[in-house]
Amino acid sequence: MKPQEIANSLWSFAQLARSSGPEARAALEAAVVRVGFGMNAQDVAILFWAFATLGWELSSEVRATL
Repeated sequence: MKPQEIANSLWSFAQLARSSGPEARAALEAAVVRVGFGMNAQDVAILFWAFATLGWELSSEVRATL
């Protein structure tokens, strides 16, 4: 996935107020770690907003990447 696609996916879950299943969440977090270096400020802001809205704690890997 590209950085914006990850941000858009998490934004969608948060907008729908629906958490993904554990497998999807793990895949999204792995994608953040994989391509996080390419995220712009808007992508990062969307990620933080989505994680907060969904009540998800940032994993140490995601936190370190962002």
